[in-house]
Amino acid sequence: MKKNKIENGAILSLKLDFDLGITFLKVVDFDELSNVKVSPGMHLCFYSYDYILKDIKNFNLEDFKKAKELVGPILTADIYYAIRKKYYTKVGVCPLREYEKNIPAMKDFSTPLFSSIYEKDAHFWKYFVGGIPYTWIGAPYEHVSHLEGNTTHSYDEMATRLSMEIIRRKGENVEDYYDINIENNAILYYNMMFTTNFNEVPDNMKGVVGKLK
Repeated sequence: MKKNKIENGAILSLKLDFDLGITFLKVVDFDELSNVKVSPGMHLCFYSYDYILKDIKNFNLEDFKKAKELVGPILTADIYYAIRKKYYTKVGVCPLREYEKNIPAMKDFSTPLFSSIYEKDAHFWKYFVGGIPYTWIGAPYEHVSHLEGNTTHSYDEMATRLSMEIIRRKGENVEDYYDINIENNAILYYNMMFTTNFNEVPDNMKGVVGKLK
């Protein structure tokens, strides 16, 4: 598949971990939303929804359009490679929701003397806007808690991050499924734990800095 075939609103399927099913992700290209090119490698993201199926053949576009939000926007690093290798499968195209038409602010954090790479140890929070992380702005955690981080994710990291979210929302213990002592699992786990549930964020505050009411 050529790169110019991935348009805004393309829907890709992805198999979740632990036979949790198949999830469906909407592609958004920030470069198509702005007159300014965003940072290379950080212009493609996914929005995910609480729409999980056991068989891709049962995908229904109208049901997908009505699904509640799950996680988003998560930056993706290897979309074209993963499509070629059939980790992602394109199943359709869907219009963007209004908040998906805006380039979201994204957060990051610092720890004392770079002592940790996990949000649980953060002592300073910051964010950038416009898809270009050259100028960082400090902010209290409660003003950025609902923003996603600026880290790009591979297809397998995407599957793990979303699987963790689904397990947690089912009321189960994520650590019964994943070894949090493994660094990459821990990074994804604490990213989830320190990010407000996306479906609980009002549409007018999705990707927007500010304290939620």
